[in-house]
Amino acid sequence: MVPIEGLASGPGGFWVATHEGPYVQDPTGRFTRAEGSPKGEATALFGGLTSNTMWVAIWDGKAHVLAHEDRNWRAFDLPPGLEKERIDALAAFGPAPLAVCGCWIPGQPGSARPRCLSP
Repeated sequence: MVPIEGLASGPGGFWVATHEGPYVQDPTGRFTRAEGSPKGEATALFGGLTSNTMWVAIWDGKAHVLAHEDRNWRAFDLPPGLEKERIDALAAFGPAPLAVCGCWIPGQPGSARPRCLSP
């Protein structure tokens, strides 16, 4: 059994974030590793039925955020220091196109805080 880190609907169908990377459901209902996805643990996903982009957070000892669009992967620079923190959530809000955050504990020194990523 593979632990599941996140679920999202998006381009190409239903996506699953796992310790083995991102998986996507094919038309037959089977899940296969997303083609061309980078090595590492997929820790969070964000997509939508009206968007052509699936955002994927990867952890391989460093954090990465990638966009999967039209069968291509595109990596984004993270705010300073965030690459040292595992990313546990991706979401869009307000004027920022995407927010990334680790395990944020309000008032807890050293815990990750939500940060905005501008593609």
